[in-house]
Amino acid sequence: MLKRDVLAALLVVAGLSGAQAMSERRVEFMGAGGVKIVGTLTPPVGEREGGFPAMLLIHGSGPTDRDGNQPPAYITNLEKQVAAALALNGVASPRIIARR
Repeated sequence: MLKRDVLAALLVVAGLSGAQAMSERRVEFMGAGGVKIVGTLTPPVGEREGGFPAMLLIHGSGPTDRDGNQPPAYITNLEKQVAAALALNGVASPRIIARR
């Protein structure tokens, strides 16, 4: 319950209704043991000397995708919305596809 309330507050503070266009891009890298890790990076708009702070978003267990959905019944794009809110506040966020 608390997690949901904090996320909802973050979305309200960011003002997603008037959000700028967010860019997303696919990222991949090799993890431990040569395992390929794939995800989506949502960076803040613009540039900043020294880069941006970042927050790694990892979805829950089960059939949840990197956007926070469990199709076909549960489609909210909550983690995608959180990534957009973070970007509007100057924080980059990679969302990875969990390995099963």
